Amino acid sequence: AFLYALATGRQLLVGDGVVPELLCGPGGAYVCGVPFAPRKQSRALRSAKLQWNKINDTAYLEVPVHEAPTNWNSYRRGVYEALYRGEPNSDPTIIYSRTEGTRCASRALRCPSPEGGTNEAGVDFESCAMARAMQLLLPGTVLRPEFAEKAATTAIRSWRGDLRDVQLVIRNSTSPSPIFDDDDDGEDQEDEWSRPLFFDPPASRLDASTRFAGAIHLRTMPPALEGDHREEHQAAFAKFVEGMNHTNFWTCAANNALRTDAQLSAEEEEPRKKKQRWPRTVFLATDVDGMCRVARERIRLDADENANLACMDLTPAHMTKTKRETHDDDDTFLDSHQLIVLDWHFLARSRWLVSVGRANDRCTKGASRDGIHGVGGPGKSFFGWALAASGLAHPPPALHTKACQCSVSDKTVSVWYPHHHQQRGQAERRP
Repeated sequence: AFLYALATGRQLLVGDGVVPELLCGPGGAYVCGVPFAPRKQSRALRSAKLQWNKINDTAYLEVPVHEAPTNWNSYRRGVYEALYRGEPNSDPTIIYSRTEGTRCASRALRCPSPEGGTNEAGVDFESCAMARAMQLLLPGTVLRPEFAEKAATTAIRSWRGDLRDVQLVIRNSTSPSPIFDDDDDGEDQEDEWSRPLFFDPPASRLDASTRFAGAIHLRTMPPALEGDHREEHQAAFAKFVEGMNHTNFWTCAANNALRTDAQLSAEEEEPRKKKQRWPRTVFLATDVDGMCRVARERIRLDADENANLACMDLTPAHMTKTKRETHDDDDTFLDSHQLIVLDWHFLARSRWLVSVGRANDRCTKGASRDGIHGVGGPGKSFFGWALAASGLAHPPPALHTKACQCSVSDKTVSVWYPHHHQQRGQAERRP
């Protein structure tokens, strides 16, 4: 949609819908970089060629609005398809135009070539394009003060773990995260005019100091939450949950995050002494009811005092399949759908990140670290877009991740690491 708007001279807008409204609507969680435009009617006129929806009736706009044919969970084939959706695949002229258009897009977004290769952070073209979209939509991933206040109040009631860490992450999410560190004293010198719209990982140490040490996303798609009442699926899910009750995965994964954090940030110890303490919590986001308590108890039984795992101990909800209900205390606490957004935000605000999924009765690899992260597939869009917003990179070659169950390894984790000021050469600082 961004490239379409740029090429046709149109203003980019955030359309209506459950997810866009939760993120950028009037009561949304974020200070967004694109205006929100709800429409009065859901009926739209579909164009014949590019299959963009032409909406003539909006809440406050007098001109026609063109709506992208994809959304956050149906982005399946990347930039190539998004730019030319609906065009025939057999016409050689169209094929050439598609290829050249995709190359042009990669140059405009300052991303690696679509033909292959990565940037210095190990990020490929499609992953870079998704990161650019999130940088445009949520510049600095800044929470609105009223949302952050509710989040902090909710955490007091429902957070299981070090309350200081979650309060620090929430408190520092209400202003743009610094991108660069000053060469001399570690003080950030950015202002409104020098801050680039597009930038590449790794983040500054000032930004890293307000992130969780790590985050694990366990997306299992429970049959009850998905509306699947088939007995064989429910039995497989029950066996999976029982297996997660008796595994050292939690201790292994949490220690991986903390070990990586200690290794990669060792040179930052001196700046840490001068500044505030860095969060040492590994955050867990999951759609399994009660898994928060299970994971923390498993770590306690493993007698590992270093594996510091924390989470919001609340009943999971589905973003689109669970009815959003209002309560008398909604002015003080986050509701079920806002808590999903907070979980998403916490994933994006970590220094180590991995996705874990479920295959029948066992855990397995979750969303991919590369490409479009599988966001068009069931259960993977949540993590994929959080990774795109995180600004994390592939682990440096010298780093080794201890293999854990559920396919946690060097090939599945993304990390923050000190940049040695190389980012100044990677990001183009233009007003």
